[in-house]
Amino acid sequence: MSTTLVRVDDSDVSNIQYSNKPGWFTAGSANEFNHTTHGTRSAGATATFVFNGTFVQVYGTISSANLSGAPDPVSKFSLDASSSATFAPTPGANVQYEQVMFQSADLQPGEHTLVMNSTIELSWFWLDYIVYTPLDEEEDPTSTSSSPSFSATQSDIMPTSTSSVAVGRSKSSATPDIIGGAVGGVAALVVLGCLIGFLCYRSRRLKRGSTLAHEYSRGVPTPFMLESAYASTYQTGTLPSGSGTTATREYQNPPSYKATFGHH
Repeated sequence: MSTTLVRVDDSDVSNIQYSNKPGWFTAGSANEFNHTTHGTRSAGATATFVFNGTFVQVYGTISSANLSGAPDPVSKFSLDASSSATFAPTPGANVQYEQVMFQSADLQPGEHTLVMNSTIELSWFWLDYIVYTPLDEEEDPTSTSSSPSFSATQSDIMPTSTSSVAVGRSKSSATPDIIGGAVGGVAALVVLGCLIGFLCYRSRRLKRGSTLAHEYSRGVPTPFMLESAYASTYQTGTLPSGSGTTATREYQNPPSYKATFGHH
């Protein structure tokens, strides 16, 4: 069984059929749903609502008692032409909004017809909106899709546990896309950081190798040469031939060196 209520505004003439004679007029205020309402002062004026569901309620506005000395309103509600109820409120000093004028018992799943009728001439009858419980897909033998068969532009879905309205139009969640995009962005940043680090490391190694080659060609020992070529050992050697200088060198790690130079 469905756990939602669909709200149909009085202005939804595709779902609510108003009689022409006696006729209806439109009005509304900020205290009424969608700021609209349908009213009549004619006995015998009717409004008919056909729906597929299991429950229905009618909400309206009750005019104040001192409104032009009009008689108290009395309205009649007939459901499926088999049962009826009368609503005869006592107007107060102020206008009363969103008053429950009719409420059905639990109904058998299927199509139902509700007829609302003003019975007192010159009394004020105001219809604000109707709410009903639609059929679930498995309860509706005519359903061919999961979409409800009501006007989304004039109707709202609201939870049965509260009287406040919750918009009933579906909204696709963008949370999975957002999470996926964030994870992809972090992964891209990690890959980029690794690539930059590798390039920097490679550049330092190339520069270091170039420095060592240059210093070695000059016959001058450097801490880099000592660290890489003679680490943890002691070595004795001579400077390259042709320099005119011989040297006895001792190398030790951590990097340090000393040299004694002489002439042939």
